[in-house]
Order: sequence, then structure tokens, then C-alpha cells
Amino acid sequence: MKKIIFLLFLNASFVILSSFCFAQNKHIDTLIATIKTFKPDTNKVKYLNQLSLSYEYIGDFEKGLKCGTEALELACKLNFKRGVAQASNNIGNIYYNYGSYPKALEYFFMSLKINEELKRKNGIIALLANIGNIYKNQADYSKAGDYYIMALKMAEEQKNKHSIAGLLGNIGGIYEGQKNYPLALDYYLKALKIAEEIEDKNEITILHSNIGGIYQNQGNFSKANDYYFKALKMAEMAGDKNAIAQDLGSIGMLYTATGKFKEAEEYLKKAVSLDDSIGALNELMLIEESLSKLYDTIGLHKQALKYYKKATAVKDSLYSQENKKQLVRKEMNYEFDKKEAETKSANDKQQAVAEEKNRQQKIVIWSVVFGLFLVVVFAAFVFRSLRVTRKQKNIIELQKNEVTKQKDIADSQRIIAVELREISEKQKEIVEEKQKEILDSITYARRIQRALLTSDEYIKNNLPAEHFILFKPKDIVSGDFY
Repeated sequence: MKKIIFLLFLNASFVILSSFCFAQNKHIDTLIATIKTFKPDTNKVKYLNQLSLSYEYIGDFEKGLKCGTEALELACKLNFKRGVAQASNNIGNIYYNYGSYPKALEYFFMSLKINEELKRKNGIIALLANIGNIYKNQADYSKAGDYYIMALKMAEEQKNKHSIAGLLGNIGGIYEGQKNYPLALDYYLKALKIAEEIEDKNEITILHSNIGGIYQNQGNFSKANDYYFKALKMAEMAGDKNAIAQDLGSIGMLYTATGKFKEAEEYLKKAVSLDDSIGALNELMLIEESLSKLYDTIGLHKQALKYYKKATAVKDSLYSQENKKQLVRKEMNYEFDKKEAETKSANDKQQAVAEEKNRQQKIVIWSVVFGLFLVVVFAAFVFRSLRVTRKQKNIIELQKNEVTKQKDIADSQRIIAVELREISEKQKEIVEEKQKEILDSITYARRIQRALLTSDEYIKNNLPAEHFILFKPKDIVSGDFY
């Protein structure tokens, strides 16, 4: 028997306050006493949601639904969206346990819509998983898989190991429903590894039960028995009536398969009693079917027929055509509301763009008007300036004529100066040319004189070591020879 995995998103304060106290009635009493001290505010909504979850956990769905409904009504009055989302999810889970899938789907979609508005990723993951559970229970594995995969992708992006473990287990449930037991077992074991790593006891309990179911389907009754009893022990320690009922039913079906009919009847009847007391219709149907098969096997046909009729009545309620139609309508309503919201958002954006365009047009018009005003002012200023400029121009013309006369005189003087400078330059050139000719002649004479003088090397070789030459021409050429 496959146990359904729930992914609940809780307020942080609730996790701290009650994660280890679900099974204790005094915790519920404490919550009730605390709620009485609050005014109708958001804190009261939070604690009512916590109380609803606590009742759900111990299998008292009626009180859980009552608290969840009260929390939802108050949250709506206060426009407390997170409270509405939490209460809707709690109510959806209770209707799910009752087997009222259309109602459950209605509240799950309500919660999903708000979580999407608030961009609460973990809340969205939980809701997608819960919606997937509904479709899986209706054997619509394709649609269930779509929701699980969407949720798993987001959980991996968020690195939310708790959700990853739960979703891997849910996907394993799809493969189990399709009788692909090796692949289902692979997913369950992957999920169990993560759950043990993060010490998620609730998830570990669920996965032990699921793995036991796989081993039973594969004919490995010994391993199935070990996993079922481990799951039952953990569920009893936690006080989770829903899980206890499912594990009792699993053990009963295992005993039926192994021929231990007396033990099977004992465990199945305990499961029926517990499921009936908490109103878990889906599980009740499965156990009643199992009892019917057990009694048929051992020849108690009246008893078999009795439980067959009971199981059929529940099954007709859960899987009726009208029920499926309602599921489709709920999803279509959600999709329609979502598209309507998207359309409204698009229209709002278009309106905002149009208003912005209109605002810009007004700015342009006023800018043009202001610009024209500035042009007129500027034109008046220019006209006045032109009159002043004309007067100034006449004065400047007179001054300019005077300057022109002075300039003509200066130009004449400059021409004379240039001509005198040119004459001076020519005279300078003549003098320099004559000077160069004289210097060239003297230089040549110096070369002749140098050629006739005895070389320093020759004198050095033919005179004693201590000697000197005194030869100082006055300018270029000397009048003496040594």
C-alpha cells in the first residue's frame, strides 16, 4: 500500500514551537490557551493555522477543518495574504484526507495563486506537490508527473533538501502506480538517503512504508515486513494516526499475501477502525478492499461482500465521473483566473504606457509654448539690440575710416623701411663675399706653409728626448719658419 507524501509549508515560529510536540495533547491545549489571549489580528491567524495543523497531524480532521476555516475567514478580513495562503493549504490537505478531491484542489489552487503573488518559492513547491498528489490518486500519472517535475525543478533551484526528498518519493509513487517497481525503488532510496541526511523523521517514516510496498510487490516479503514494522514504530512514536493506519493496513495486506490470515484480519481491522475515526476515505477504501479479498480467500463470502460494497461506495464517491469533472473545472478556473490576471496586468501596463505617452505629449506642448514665449522675448531683445547696434556701427565706421588713414601712413612707412633693409642686406652680402675671398687666400697660404714645415714625428725621431717647438701664428698663417 502506497502512502501519500505531503509537503506542508509552515511558519518558522511554528517549526520552533512544535516540531517535536505534535503528538502531545498538552501542546494543543497550550495553543488553544494562547489563541484566547489574542485579539482578532495576524498573530491569531498564525496560531489558528498552527492549531489546524496539529489537529490534522493527530488525525482529528473535523477540528482541524474548523480551525483552518476560522483562520481563513479572519485572514481574509485582515487582508493577511500569507495567512490566507497557509489556511487554504491546511484546509486543502484536510479535504484531501477526507477524499474530497475537488474541494482540496479548490483550496490548493487558492493557496498557489497567493504564493505566486507573494513569490514564496517554497510555498509554490509544496502546493505543486499537493496538487500532483491529487492527480496521482486519480491515476492521472501524466498530469501528476508534470506537477511533481515543476516542483522538483524549483526545489533544486532553492536547494530545499526536504522538498527534494519528498518529491523524489512522489515521483517514485508514480512509477509504483505504473508497476515499474525497480525505478520506483530507485527513487525511494534516493529520497531516503536525503531524508536521513537532513534527519527528516516524518519523511523517513513515509519512505520506509513505501519501500516496504515495493519489496512486497516484488515478492520479497521478509524485507517488506522489516520496512513496514520500522515505519509503524516511527509513526507510533510521532503519534501520527494517519501514518499508523496506513502502516497497519500495509502489514495486514502483507500477512494476507503470506497466508497469515488471522494476523492479516487483526491488522486490517485496526486500520479500518483508525481510518474511519479520522475520516481518511481513500485509505479506508483500500483497506476495505483488502478485507474483502481476505474474507473471500478464507471463504467468508458474506463478510467479503459486505466490505466489497463498502469499498465500492467509497470508491464511487472518490472516483466518480462528476468528481473528475469537478477536478478539471477547478484547474480550468485556476488557469482562467491566472490568464485573466495576466491579461489585466498587460492592460494595466498598456494603460500606464498610454498615460506616460499622454504625459510626455503634455510636456512637449508646454515646452513648445514656453519655447515660443522665449522666441518672442528674444525677438524683442534682438530688435532693441539692432537699433543700438546701428548707432554703434555708424560710430565704428567713422573710427574705422580714421584708422584706415593711419594704417595707410603706417604702410607707407613700413614699405620705406623694407626697402632700406633690403639695401642694407645687399651691402652686407658684398662685404661678406669680399671677406670670404680674403680668408680663402689666407687659408690656402696656411696650407702651403704647413706643407713646408718639418713634421712633428720627424723632429721627435732626430732630436734629443728633451725638446720643444714654439710656433704661434698670430691668426691663420705665420710669417716664420722653424
